[in-house]
Amino acid sequence: MAFEFTIGTVDPSEHRKAPHVVAKAKIIKKLLSDANKVSSGKEVRRTLKYSDSAGRLDIAIYYGIDRIAPAGPNSYFQVQCTREQIVDVIKEFIIAQLSDDRYDSEITSQLEIFRDRTGDSLIKARAARQSTGI
Repeated sequence: MAFEFTIGTVDPSEHRKAPHVVAKAKIIKKLLSDANKVSSGKEVRRTLKYSDSAGRLDIAIYYGIDRIAPAGPNSYFQVQCTREQIVDVIKEFIIAQLSDDRYDSEITSQLEIFRDRTGDSLIKARAARQSTGI
């Protein structure tokens, strides 16, 4: 089978993922990283708390410093498990909670708030970076 290859210009936006998809990937990466830390006995801020006495893992979804789910500040997804099972539990949690578009609107709204807060600073930092040639 023969293919004809040509060269053409492409709009860069065609190759980019949607911002909420990139944000969700960061959330998943952070949850997996935190799961490894908690399973080894370290403490993690915000996202995961393990109670040895209750044998329970408490999970919250955050994007940066903003809580995505569950909504209440003292509400957590809870699961009974041992410390050795934490990574597997988080993988199952990601499949159950983050594999569909259930939280996409919350992630998008938090992403817009984050961009509003940091937009000017990011523009200045990028300009400074380009001028220094880093």
